[in-house]
Amino acid sequence: CELIQNALDAVDARSKNEVSAGAAGSYQPRLNILIDLDENQLTVSDNGIGLNQSQFEQFLAPHFSFKAGSTRGHKGVGATYVAYGFNLMRISTRTPGFEASGRIINARSWLKGDADGANPKVEHDPLPLADPNFSNFDRGVSITVRFDTNSHPRQLSWLQATTAETWSK
Repeated sequence: CELIQNALDAVDARSKNEVSAGAAGSYQPRLNILIDLDENQLTVSDNGIGLNQSQFEQFLAPHFSFKAGSTRGHKGVGATYVAYGFNLMRISTRTPGFEASGRIINARSWLKGDADGANPKVEHDPLPLADPNFSNFDRGVSITVRFDTNSHPRQLSWLQATTAETWSK
């Protein structure tokens, strides 16, 4: 839900920016939700405002938000909750003049005390995007989380939802 909420806020913000810049009508909001049962992962991509370099470098800071006012969420805990709720989170962003992809690995295990070492950090992610359609977006964010034995649910098929039609319902 957090990923979808953030994506909706991002496309809403871009829509408002386009209207105030006099470009209303040229922007078509897009939100892709990919459920990959084979990889046991969920990807949410949007063509919203994206994260510029400064935002990308601090998006996991607790109690910090780029949102304000009437957005769906603005408490500054969502991205941190997602990152530390899973053992794999991948994020890609694109804005005019900036593009980056990163991943945070084993954050859930570290939080539970099951992994040694320092606080997990976002590191460069050289792997191909989980959502191939994101490369067609001129800007936006794509986030993938992988479910495992430390997440809830552990398996995306836990509801016996194993087809696109069932997930759509």
